[in-house]
Amino acid sequence: MDLRILIVDDEATNRQVLDQAVRAFGHTTTLARDGPEALALLAAGRFDAVLLDLHMPQLSGLDVLERMRAEPGPNQDTAAVCVTADVLSRRPDEYLDLGFQAFLAKPVQIAKLAAVIDRVTAASIEDQRQQRTAAKLAALRRRMDARPPQ
Repeated sequence: MDLRILIVDDEATNRQVLDQAVRAFGHTTTLARDGPEALALLAAGRFDAVLLDLHMPQLSGLDVLERMRAEPGPNQDTAAVCVTADVLSRRPDEYLDLGFQAFLAKPVQIAKLAAVIDRVTAASIEDQRQQRTAAKLAALRRRMDARPPQ
């Protein structure tokens, strides 16, 4: 399944590694160098998941996540994955408490990256499926209500 993944990292090498891996999984990627660029991209189009470097100048990954959740837009509920080399400041479950759906330590292991993308997008894919079904049912009800009585 082709997913749209936003990769946000201030280090070009990290962006390139994540980009090549995610594209090798068959997904489409968009790259951002920093938090402000990420927020602009998040406001402009829908993504299935966001891979966010935690420590970036200007806006951290946590800052981006908080704004993404607070501001109405197409990605307000999009799954966000914390990607960081800082494994000493917090335990992985603490990142989940901050609002991330998953945590990946750098250097990222490709198998873990694939598993995390599959896990965090499974719920959003199911939500999308349910929303489409609900929309179809609503449209069918409107058609049924609009039909003249026989």
